[in-house]
Amino acid sequence: MRPDPVDSDGSTSRALLVVANLIPAVGVLAFDWSVGLLLTLYWFEVGVTMFFAGPKALFAEGTISQQLADSSFPFEDLFEKRGGVRVDSRLPPVYPRNVPVAVVCVAVWLPLWLVTGVVFFGVLDIGAPLTLTTGVSMLLGAVGLFVTRASEFRDDYLHGERYRQITALVATGVPTRQLIAVWLLGIVFVGAVDAGTVGFDAGATAVALLAVALKTGYELYSYRYDHADREPNRVAAMVFGTPDVDVDRSPIHVPDSEPTRRLTPSRRSVRVGGSLLGLVDVVTLFVLLLWVLLRNAIGPIRATVVLGSVLLALVTVQMGAHYLRYGTMRYDCYATGVVAHDRWLDAPQQWLPYDRVDKVIVSKGVTGRLLGTGTVRLHVNRNWTYDTNQIIELAHLDAPERVAEELEQRVHGRTGLD
Repeated sequence: MRPDPVDSDGSTSRALLVVANLIPAVGVLAFDWSVGLLLTLYWFEVGVTMFFAGPKALFAEGTISQQLADSSFPFEDLFEKRGGVRVDSRLPPVYPRNVPVAVVCVAVWLPLWLVTGVVFFGVLDIGAPLTLTTGVSMLLGAVGLFVTRASEFRDDYLHGERYRQITALVATGVPTRQLIAVWLLGIVFVGAVDAGTVGFDAGATAVALLAVALKTGYELYSYRYDHADREPNRVAAMVFGTPDVDVDRSPIHVPDSEPTRRLTPSRRSVRVGGSLLGLVDVVTLFVLLLWVLLRNAIGPIRATVVLGSVLLALVTVQMGAHYLRYGTMRYDCYATGVVAHDRWLDAPQQWLPYDRVDKVIVSKGVTGRLLGTGTVRLHVNRNWTYDTNQIIELAHLDAPERVAEELEQRVHGRTGLD
């Protein structure tokens, strides 16, 4: 049984949001915070938001529009996955279709966040004005920001079931916008004052309080915007994104009869195929150039260890994504068509009737030539508009030629797959 929302009207979340954003104002007025310290605290908040953005993205129920799914994302084939899996009874289901967005958040925005922190600590001279009182006040401010984000995640996103109303892109949009805002604040205010030597004078204090006011106003409007029932205006949509991009997918047709045959991918072929794809993705001139640069900076042995670790991590991630895409599949062949079914998610993914098939093609690639496996592709007749995909793939099958021959017989009305 799902627990009742502990913050159904959002008042607690809004109150925590205001308190957390007013903490920096107290720091500026009472503890002589510099603009550099203020920006560092905001930088920390971006990291906290990213920390919660990952699970938010995986829990989001909204499906991403086809236009966005067709753009450049890693593992974009996972966008087509239907269904989710519940890893804990107290949490919402995790949706594999959201993995590409979560990966971008970790692989792109997290490194940029770390680089921003290095720049702040190096350029803004954060440690120079730091005293015990200032350090304790900064620590309390950081704790307050973390508690705010954690409470919002628990009360609003989970218990308030906010995850039912947004997509993974919307969930990861908040830290993205926050990081850009921190960059802009850094450029503007570092140019206005010397962040490492700001004292309690009227000009510096006014600049710091202006930053707090802008940040607080942004957070409150962003919260109100994300929870609004009405359509946003164009300017707000461009700045904050569209909060409720929910594309309703039509259900997959599954025949009432039992399948005449069930086909499952070769596990070995899936593993080898995923590892080869990972190597192809990362063994590029860019990686070689990076090795040369690191060799000159830290020496050839350390450069090899660093890039070897990165290579292993990337190949492992690619293998995992490839397994999510193909390793959990089952292909149910009925008298009238084929259903691609995900065993782990226990959800049908595609349905293609034989009378809509234009041709059956077998492709092998490197993995198939090594292991004797292959992919059977059923292409849709061009005169018929298929609303899911133009091709259904039966990937990593043993004896693919025999399967293709039997499917050809079904397509042309002859006996097969019995």
